[in-house]
Amino acid sequence: MHGSYWSSGSLADWQTFSTAINHIRRIDNDIFPLQLERNQSAALRDIHRIAHRQFPWQSYRHGNVVRYWRILSEMSLSEGLREITGLTTAQIMRLALLIFGHFSEHPYLALNIDLSQINIDSAAASKFLRSISLPIGPLHAAILAAQKYDLDWLYAFNPMVDTPFIYWEGAPSDFLQCPLPALALNRMSERLHFDLLRAGTHGEAIGKAFEAYIFDYASRVLPRDRFAVSPEARYRVGKQQKHGVDVIIDDADAAVFVECKTKRLSVPGKFAADGVRLEGEIDALGGMIARHYSNVLDALGGKTSWQQRECKTFMLLVTLDDWRMFGIHSPSMVADAVKKSLIAKGMPETLWDQMPCMLISAEDFEIVTEIVSKVGLAKFFDKFSTPEFRGWPARGLLLPLKDRTRPPRLNGLR
Repeated sequence: MHGSYWSSGSLADWQTFSTAINHIRRIDNDIFPLQLERNQSAALRDIHRIAHRQFPWQSYRHGNVVRYWRILSEMSLSEGLREITGLTTAQIMRLALLIFGHFSEHPYLALNIDLSQINIDSAAASKFLRSISLPIGPLHAAILAAQKYDLDWLYAFNPMVDTPFIYWEGAPSDFLQCPLPALALNRMSERLHFDLLRAGTHGEAIGKAFEAYIFDYASRVLPRDRFAVSPEARYRVGKQQKHGVDVIIDDADAAVFVECKTKRLSVPGKFAADGVRLEGEIDALGGMIARHYSNVLDALGGKTSWQQRECKTFMLLVTLDDWRMFGIHSPSMVADAVKKSLIAKGMPETLWDQMPCMLISAEDFEIVTEIVSKVGLAKFFDKFSTPEFRGWPARGLLLPLKDRTRPPRLNGLR
C-alpha cells in the first residue's frame, strides 16, 4: 500500500517477510490490552473475530468451487449470471480454475488470451475480468478508505476480496496481476452469489438451489439400501400451509431433520469489536432455529407425510457459509437466542437441551455425510450432539474421523 513502485527488498526473502509479520503481531499485541481495559469480556469475543480472520484461509477452497459450481448451475441462476457477467456458471468456473492455475505459476495475464479451446468467448471473459479488477491508483484509494486505526485495524475489509486483480494498460495487450490467487478463486465462485443478490431477483432461487444441493449430496453419498433421503414436502396445519423440513435422512435407528439456510454472517457481525451487530444476527439465527423446531415437532406429531416411528431424533441447521460459532461466547449467545425465540413461539425452551439443533456449514455437512455413510446416524450423532462437544468447531472433530485417525474422545465410533 505504502511501498514504492520499485524496491530492492522482497517478501520472498525470509528475513524481510518475518520482520513484516512480527511487526504486525507486535502492533496486535500492543492493542489488545487496551481492549481488555475497556471490557473484560472482550477476550472471549475476540476468539470469534480471530476464528473468522484465520480459519477461512485453512478451508478447502477447491471444495468451495465445486459446491458453488453445483448450486449456481441451477438454470435460472446460470442465466442470471450470464446476464450480469456475459458468461454462464460453467464458463466462469472453467475460467476461475484456469486463472488460479495461471497465477500460481505466472505474475501476469494478458487480457487478449484465446479461450476458444475451453468454449469461452475471449471478449466476454476479458470484460468480466476487467469488471473485477482495479488499476493501481483506484486500488490505493479503496484501501485507504477501508483502513481502520482503532481496535478493528487488523479486521478492516480488504477491497481485493471483491476486486482481486490489478489492471494495467499495455501493448500489445492490457494485462492483469493477481497478488493472491486464492482471492480470485473465491471471487469467481463463492462471491458470485453476491452479484446475483445485488440484481435483486435471485434470493429465493439461491435458497432452493442450496436445498437441492444438500438433498442431492446426501442422496448420492448415503447407500440407498441403508438410508432414505426425503426432500421438502409441504403440508397443512388447519388453514396454514407450511413448507416443512428441507431434508429428512432416515436409517434403521435414527432420523435427522435438516434445515438449509443461505443467510450469511455479515462482515461487521464477524469482525466488529463491540459485538452489537453479531448479537442482532444471532438473534435472527435463533428465530430460524426456532422455526425449524416447529416444523420438526409437526413431523413428530404426525402432521406431515413423514412416517412416525420409534427412533432417535436429531436436528441440523446447515448454512451455506460457515458462521464459525467458535469458543464459549458465541455458542452461548446462540443458545440464549434460540431459547428466547422458542418461548416467543409458544414452545418450551427446554427443547434446546432435550433435542439440540446442531449448526454446521455445508462443508461440514459433506464430511458428516461421508462419515455417517460408514457408521450410521445414531452412532455419529449420539456422540456429536452431547453437551461435551456442543460449541466445538465441527471440522476439528470431523476431519480426524474422515482420515480414519480417531482422537481418543471419539473412539466410540466404529
